[in-house]
Amino acid sequence: MSLIVSQTPVNRLPADLVNNAAFVKQVDFDPVHQTAETGQPAEKIHGEALPRFDKVSISAESVAAPVEPASKEQAGDITTFTSFAEEFSKITQDYSNTIRDYYAREHEENLTYDDPAVHIWNKYKNPDSPDFRSDLSEDERAWAYDQELDLLSGGKHLQLSNPFAFASAGGPPTLASAAMQASQACREQIGQSIQDLFAESDIEVPSSFRLTVDQNNYSIHVAGVEDKELTEAMEQVLNQGSNGKNLYDHLKLTTPNGEALGVDYADGHLADVDTQREMDDSTLSEIKKQAGPTWARYSSTYNPHQEAI
Repeated sequence: MSLIVSQTPVNRLPADLVNNAAFVKQVDFDPVHQTAETGQPAEKIHGEALPRFDKVSISAESVAAPVEPASKEQAGDITTFTSFAEEFSKITQDYSNTIRDYYAREHEENLTYDDPAVHIWNKYKNPDSPDFRSDLSEDERAWAYDQELDLLSGGKHLQLSNPFAFASAGGPPTLASAAMQASQACREQIGQSIQDLFAESDIEVPSSFRLTVDQNNYSIHVAGVEDKELTEAMEQVLNQGSNGKNLYDHLKLTTPNGEALGVDYADGHLADVDTQREMDDSTLSEIKKQAGPTWARYSSTYNPHQEAI
């Protein structure tokens, strides 16, 4: 589709922008390939070698006998434990919706133009345009340009370190804070699932016990219950589907440093997650591993000040 640009000086655009006005920035984060300087993900640009008109700067825990998990055929329709990745994705989507709401009016207005990307460029990058937002600070324009442009392609890569979109919340979320929220959600869901599983199997839950997971085969073990038959029945019910793997991954992120992976169950619920626990580098690395590429959207080194070519 051809692009018609006004010949009046105030609306004249750089040649590279005109040639590529229909191209919208879309960045995929690859946590494997990271820059040596920042450790942040490198960019991958979609398209057939299309040049961009902007450059982005990104900036043994149990010795009990293993319990074989039930197969998918045996499991059928079962109550399962959520995963950290699933809960982290939900938290991230909630934060993304905050940004969508913040720029909703501007986004709707952008879509009324024949070429929304050009209009966004005029508003935030072209001081000669009558649409230029001189009422905003340079940082506000940089973030608005970055986020509104991303919304044109679906908003799948919205950076969450925008201080303006999260001003009413006291500041943008961090990777650590989002991970803690996801871990708390995991703990609550897993605790409820345990109750549901035992209720479905008519198992009278003991007042207290401890859960551990065999890191070799992800089988869940119950400790602290004197009745061996009850212990075996509890383990059989818990070891279904991906419950063992999801619980193991959850415990890797929430067990205090130096302690064996495990969690206590008492008075009808699992012990609370320690929200005051500091996350060291190894824990943050594990968070990135479990969360997948989504973690990069919390990058504290992301630079929205993109320079037009």
